[in-house]
Amino acid sequence: MGVLAHSDRVWTSDSNDALDRQYIQRGASFFLPPEVMGCHVGPARCHVSGRRLSLDMRAAIALMGHMGLELNLLTERQGDLDTLKSAIALHKRHRALLHDGDLVRIDTAPQIMATGVVARDRSEAFYSVAYVLSDPQVLPERLRFAGLDPDRNYLVKLIWPTIWQAIKVPSAIERLGLNQDGATLSGAALMHGGLQLPHAHPETCLLFYVDAI
Repeated sequence: MGVLAHSDRVWTSDSNDALDRQYIQRGASFFLPPEVMGCHVGPARCHVSGRRLSLDMRAAIALMGHMGLELNLLTERQGDLDTLKSAIALHKRHRALLHDGDLVRIDTAPQIMATGVVARDRSEAFYSVAYVLSDPQVLPERLRFAGLDPDRNYLVKLIWPTIWQAIKVPSAIERLGLNQDGATLSGAALMHGGLQLPHAHPETCLLFYVDAI
């Protein structure tokens, strides 16, 4: 821990594979706050694992820490450059929260990994839900938004990916309009009732923004 007195950034692994990173960053978070955890958007094919992942997935995991880039922009397709531009803008918009809030780890089934960052005054929060394995159940489990104020109302939005639809519709995301204007729910409902997660393929990561109103 003493190294943190001499460094404002820590590199947790040479693997920037976004699936590997879900486990790496969750483990590292017991020792390092997100704001010092170096998280890179790597190339489509990871040099360590050989796995190919979408830019939506790669950007989502990098957004949750000290975001950086580790890919050749000159060889990227225009569509991926546009996605990357949107991801960087999203990180900048929420960086104050991501680098100052309280980290919460949400208990889930093994096929889902979920974490959140909640403002110290619980006025806003940012949640990441990654589908890392195939789901053996008919329906995914509910996501319970840990760390909120049960006595406040919150506007909930799905903010990443920018264009996304569940495998099977309708889902709660479409029904509640979370991918559009969002829905207002109480902190108590979000924490205890939660949100029925939609069907999604593995290698999908959804980011939710929750804002007190």
